Amino acid sequence: MKAILMSIQPKWCEKIVNGEKTIEVRKTRPKLEPPFKCYIYCTKGKEVLITNKLVSWTKEVIGEFVCDNIEKFVVGSLACDDAEKQACLSYKEICDYFYGENYDNTVRCGYGWHISELKIYDKPKELFEFRKPCPINIKNCPRCKLYSRHSGQCANIVIRPPQSWCYVEELED
Repeated sequence: MKAILMSIQPKWCEKIVNGEKTIEVRKTRPKLEPPFKCYIYCTKGKEVLITNKLVSWTKEVIGEFVCDNIEKFVVGSLACDDAEKQACLSYKEICDYFYGENYDNTVRCGYGWHISELKIYDKPKELFEFRKPCPINIKNCPRCKLYSRHSGQCANIVIRPPQSWCYVEELED
């Protein structure tokens, strides 16, 4: 089953884990209908405070959530105000994210990915425990079979975190 691997900065991971942040704001959305699973990759950064405990899980997959809804909104609209609040962002932060230094009169749309059924792992997972779905997308792909027969590894193991998010499948034990 397809899922999403999402890169999130430590300060936002802290707010998600502590229940303050209930949506993740992104410029794009996957071609999956909710609900679907999202794995949280905590990017490199400083230690964060999680429920009164200082942890340093950076550069690991720290947990997962179910995205049960994705709301499209226009930056600067009333729907955007609600997204700002749930994402723990200020108006300036959300404008900076969507416009950068190019503040112009174009309408920008964003997506609020709703976070539900949050699960934080006792032991974080490594990127190599996930693979990207077969690019050819056919059952019994000869490329994947050939590669795995010679090396014992899946051809599409994740070795680098995504810039924003990517489709993944968790490797079976």
